[in-house]
Amino acid sequence: MKEYPIRDEGINVIGKQGEHGVRTFLFPVTEWEQEFPEGTFSLLVTRPGEVEGIPVVTTVSDGYLRWVVGIVETELSGTGSCEFAVLENGDVAKSITSQPKVIEINSA
Repeated sequence: MKEYPIRDEGINVIGKQGEHGVRTFLFPVTEWEQEFPEGTFSLLVTRPGEVEGIPVVTTVSDGYLRWVVGIVETELSGTGSCEFAVLENGDVAKSITSQPKVIEINSA
């Protein structure tokens, strides 16, 4: 599985419609870990055309938050949004947003 860095505030192609477990995205969190040592990390993905963000499973190791893109995130084609956040006491202490793009698969 190939790993890709998340481009802050930009568009990231996260896969083709319906893909599951093909790509892993990395977001550096070392500075956030130092700034918020008691913080926890979260990633909310809002799919194209939807309003509510979906929490997705991530892991943190070696200074990176890792997100293995799943079928839920690639179900709909187009560009959505995602928010990487560090939480303290359940509140967002710091976050960045990005635009995940899912490539449409033409059925023939």
